[in-house]
Amino acid sequence: MTCWRRKDEEFAAQRDKAVAVTYPSKVSSVTEIIEAVKRLDERAKGEFLEKLAEIDFEDAWDRQIEADAKAGRLDPLWKEALVDVKAGRVKPLDEVFGDS
Repeated sequence: MTCWRRKDEEFAAQRDKAVAVTYPSKVSSVTEIIEAVKRLDERAKGEFLEKLAEIDFEDAWDRQIEADAKAGRLDPLWKEALVDVKAGRVKPLDEVFGDS
């Protein structure tokens, strides 16, 4: 039994080392992700692409708007909109979209 156990442990160590080289446990950049995907076999690559297509990336737009607002990049637009509102150059949204 001891002989088999040692061989199993050696095999597990070799397997874990090979997996660590082939599939890094952490990828943190786009380049690393792309390189990791390139190393996948065709079946795994196909599965990855299917899963990627299922992801809803629409929240990226919201995060970008929030980041732009916090950074002040939208301030000029906000000020312009306020000037237009005060000058009476805007219409209610329900009028614009025909909900009246």
